[in-house]
Amino acid sequence: MSEFNEQDNIIEEETPVLHLELEDGTEQDCAVIALFSVEELNDQEYIALVSVEDLESEDEESALLLYRYKDCSESFLFLMGTFLGGAYEYLCSVLSEIVFGKVFWDYSKMPFNLNGRINLLYCFFWGIATVAWFKKIYPLLSGLIEKLPIAFGTVFTWFVVVFMTLNMLMSLSALIRYDQRDKQVPASNGFERFLDTHYNDQKMKKIYPKAEKVHS
Repeated sequence: MSEFNEQDNIIEEETPVLHLELEDGTEQDCAVIALFSVEELNDQEYIALVSVEDLESEDEESALLLYRYKDCSESFLFLMGTFLGGAYEYLCSVLSEIVFGKVFWDYSKMPFNLNGRINLLYCFFWGIATVAWFKKIYPLLSGLIEKLPIAFGTVFTWFVVVFMTLNMLMSLSALIRYDQRDKQVPASNGFERFLDTHYNDQKMKKIYPKAEKVHS
């Protein structure tokens, strides 16, 4: 946690600042002072905030705001993960069929499926993954990330963003070209010829072994 520089009466750049909308409709920027738990209240976690305006003023007294940190229960996370994960998988199946004319998975032979696009068992897997992420994996990763220097973290974040963007664009381009070859559409430029060479039908079938053309 970054410290507030009382001598200069300013906030250090690393100090987290939250933008709050209060019950009376007013808005306020508050600096995070501390996160702590109260043993007498079953280790309920609280967050201590102080108004940025108070910190930057000449007034020696500042009002300290305490908010109970509301944590979602595992059952809530499981249900939301099950529903949203299933909805996401269903949407991806529909879009891939519309855009590429192919289905990349088919649950028709599994019980409790919906149009072969999703089934209850895999929806439960989404729910379990959601609980594991929010309760176990994310807190661990968050603690490690907070230890990184800000400059390194910024550069690394942008590297990951650029890499993932390029990766998604290349995957999308390869899939589009895969569908075009299936429709006997010849390559019209150098990039499409590059895709035909490096992402030919044999390689695409290896990457997506369950992809099947949708018959009209």
